Amino acid sequence: AIDRLPVVPGLMEVVGIGYSGWFAYKNLLFKPDRKAFFAKVRNIYEDIISG
Repeated sequence: AIDRLPVVPGLMEVVGIGYSGWFAYKNLLFKPDRKAFFAKVRNIYEDIISG
């Protein structure tokens, strides 16, 4: 249904690529940020598994 609109699929693709780039820059590119991100993921995982 959404692919019937001419601009929406391309716009959604650009938004997704932009967000992925921002996320990688903010959380994965530099070592201190990467360590903090994986620590958050580990804490959330442990909360889910133990709860």
